Amino acid sequence: MTGPAVLVTGATGFIGRRAIDLAPRSAAAHFWFAANTGRWGQTKGVVRSLFLLPTVKEEIRTILALDPGFTAAYALAGNVLYEVPGFLGGDVKEAEAMFRKGRRLLDALGERS
Repeated sequence: MTGPAVLVTGATGFIGRRAIDLAPRSAAAHFWFAANTGRWGQTKGVVRSLFLLPTVKEEIRTILALDPGFTAAYALAGNVLYEVPGFLGGDVKEAEAMFRKGRRLLDALGERS
């Protein structure tokens, strides 16, 4: 994961990238990099953060490929789909589906709160 997300997030991006370099098959490393990149983008506003969206989406795909049971990835995916405008790939129904899938996985693990 090189490129805009690493450059614009400064130390957080560097640390996130380093974690992925050290453990490329770690869903948690990819999750925290994606979550921090997405959060940084939120602080900059939709227009200024559009170039981060492909990085966040790719990280979500990577997390789910590495560990389909990584429930936090469904919350992250749901938030991205909910927050991003429809013309850029956002989808409220798909967001709800991701939230529900994550919740079903938690319920199956007995972690319902």
